[in-house]
Amino acid sequence: MLTAHAVPGKPKAAALCAAFIAGAPKTAVGHVFYGVKDTNAHAWKKVLASGELYYFIDNSYFDAVRVGSSSTEGGQFRVTRNAIQLQGARQRRSDGKRWAALGIEIQPWEDRIRGYWLAIEQSEVFMKYSAREPRWYFNTIRNLQATGEPVKVRPWNPDKTKIQKTLHADLEGARAVVTHSSAAAITGAIAGVPFGVAPESAIHGMLPDERFHFMRVLADAQYTTEELRSGFAWAMIHETERSE
Repeated sequence: MLTAHAVPGKPKAAALCAAFIAGAPKTAVGHVFYGVKDTNAHAWKKVLASGELYYFIDNSYFDAVRVGSSSTEGGQFRVTRNAIQLQGARQRRSDGKRWAALGIEIQPWEDRIRGYWLAIEQSEVFMKYSAREPRWYFNTIRNLQATGEPVKVRPWNPDKTKIQKTLHADLEGARAVVTHSSAAAITGAIAGVPFGVAPESAIHGMLPDERFHFMRVLADAQYTTEELRSGFAWAMIHETERSE
């Protein structure tokens, strides 16, 4: 059976985990997470240590279909199997229909040699549990500052809708976006801004001329709540794996 480990007291987490399980076959096994915090970290650590199958649900890869911290309406949510973000996008195929439906345009690439390093902070609890690299951000900032070049920090803020409104302005003056696995790097890459991310990021290693392919694949790997509940997401995840 599939077991949900929703963060206690978070209705959104419980709703998304329940929707995914409702769409899975009755014979499905594994664990389902949407967010890992102190209150469900024990279950997360136990699953990782055991090597058991898990599904990790999180917010959209794209700002266009990202919703607030308490809402599931009108948004899409990425789901990955045994990873916090999709891996191996280069080897996957896509018909591009879901990407086209988002109406996002990829901008020309710019190899920038001036500007600041735009460092995107992610939450301390995410870095501690999901990323399992609590010192990554601080070590990265230290290394950037050691270059003597300007560094602009965007502190973590739980109000994603609010901070999205200022991201593009910060991207304009950036020579590159640097973050562990924030979706802000994807926003930057779409805007043509260079980026540096950790291997856990879905766009780690992506080349400028691969952006269109990667974005099409990522659009296929996120779903509405109804698509979770109907089993469409389950079918997409496992059909993709069978075709590789």
